[in-house]
Amino acid sequence: MKLFYKPGACSLASHIVLHEIGQAFEIEAVDTSEGKTAGGADYLAINPKGYVPALQMDDGGVLTEGPAILQFLSDTAPQAGLAPEAGNLSRAKVLEHLTYVASELHKSFGPLFRSASSCQRAISLAEKIGSAIPWKTTILPPFWAKVVR
Repeated sequence: MKLFYKPGACSLASHIVLHEIGQAFEIEAVDTSEGKTAGGADYLAINPKGYVPALQMDDGGVLTEGPAILQFLSDTAPQAGLAPEAGNLSRAKVLEHLTYVASELHKSFGPLFRSASSCQRAISLAEKIGSAIPWKTTILPPFWAKVVR
């Protein structure tokens, strides 16, 4: 297996799980802004979505999306106990949390890697949805405000 990653990106979770389950793997950094791997390959030919993580199997198949990769890896090594067996509520709860992190929480951290105007938009969004998730308005906007300055 080969994990395509970017330092500081969400591909870190897949990298940690690969170590945790003891799976033999290689890693290759990706410059997502250039669309190239550290080895010079066209990353869009590997993952047309253009972002990380991507997990390339030994047969050449590629799996993308952090939650899918994490589920796949946990299923290949059930002895590691990283996720409950499929088909029960406990497993569904793990999927619920992975989906929330990937689809909602993840968005809150993107501005940390972008421009000040992106941070301001993120603060506004966090304030709008704060009643549903109060910690977003109490912790993250003050942090972003420091980043913007």
